[in-house]
Amino acid sequence: MITELLDFLYYPSHRDPIVVVNYIMWTVINNFIKEMPQIYRDAYNAVFAVTELGNRVSYRWKECIDRMQKVFGMPLGLLFVDAAFDERSKEKVREKLNTSDM
Repeated sequence: MITELLDFLYYPSHRDPIVVVNYIMWTVINNFIKEMPQIYRDAYNAVFAVTELGNRVSYRWKECIDRMQKVFGMPLGLLFVDAAFDERSKEKVREKLNTSDM
């Protein structure tokens, strides 16, 4: 097994082109599986549930928030605070921030 892997890495002429094509296709599938319909995401998660990698079930809303957080971190946080906290709580935080030595 190790010698086959080393041959694959170090001797391009020994590579079966179908192995490279399969690798590329599975990489694409792996990157886009979360955007596919639920039936495909369920199948993908089932594979990981029976392997040593454990359960990889994720919720679509969490994926959306995680992706939005990377792009719109602070503005998204501001929208959450505006929607979830009352004015009295926000004022208390403002007071603490204004009196702290940062």
